[in-house]
Amino acid sequence: FRPEIVCLSDEGAASRLGPLPDGTRVLFGEDGMTRAACAPQAGIVLAAASGVASIRPVIAAARLGKRIALANKEPMVMAGEQFMAEAERWGGKILPVDSEPSAIFQCFGSRQLPKGGLRGYGKTARRVFLTASGGAFYKRTGDLSSVTPAEALAHPTWKMGKKITVDSATLMNKGFETIEIKNLFGLDLKQIEIVIHHQSIIHGAV
Repeated sequence: FRPEIVCLSDEGAASRLGPLPDGTRVLFGEDGMTRAACAPQAGIVLAAASGVASIRPVIAAARLGKRIALANKEPMVMAGEQFMAEAERWGGKILPVDSEPSAIFQCFGSRQLPKGGLRGYGKTARRVFLTASGGAFYKRTGDLSSVTPAEALAHPTWKMGKKITVDSATLMNKGFETIEIKNLFGLDLKQIEIVIHHQSIIHGAV
């Protein structure tokens, strides 16, 4: 690859980076991510940074009318209403590419977004189903006070990072996803139903 811009978390990370192609600019931190996301040559901004790091960069890109492919839920969970309002105001296009919201987006099946962008779908849906594998303790009954970290990290279906695996075991992750799709599609909470689907074949349904 010959990237025009590379952004690192901090300047200390540069010492661990090998040589880059001639002409590649190195930026740092949230400011660097924002400059990269807003670069004129960035046709699609794929937001996949974990935590709060991507929130300001994606909002800045939305204000420029960029197409933003969301692969993480944090912007929608932490600032979803503001983010969607800014995108609608400035003509930014939000495309969910994370598994559950992408499945729901595809279920709506429309090539032409309704008025109000993605949030317009909330007016057309009777019910939206989010599926949950049930996590590591799906078949376990009784008191969970004696479970070990190793047991919580033994997800039956997916290989994921430790935090999201524990959040899956406690179903906290499904709470985050509920907030995510509520804000993304302009849904009321009463329109969303969570279904335990241990086989993990279906990611979402409308």
